[in-house]
Amino acid sequence: MISKEKLQKNVDTRVGDFHDILQEISDTLNKGQRKQLLKNEKIKKAFDFFKVEYE
Repeated sequence: MISKEKLQKNVDTRVGDFHDILQEISDTLNKGQRKQLLKNEKIKKAFDFFKVEYE
């Protein structure tokens, strides 16, 4: 059985990786593309949840 600590570390790593991916997406889009992408409420919620900078 996997230990609680190891499981938490795996979750933290995956969350960190996902944040990095979202931030990279945000950084590579120009302002107009980013604005269009953020019209999708699910994407905006993900960006907000992972504290991705998009302004």
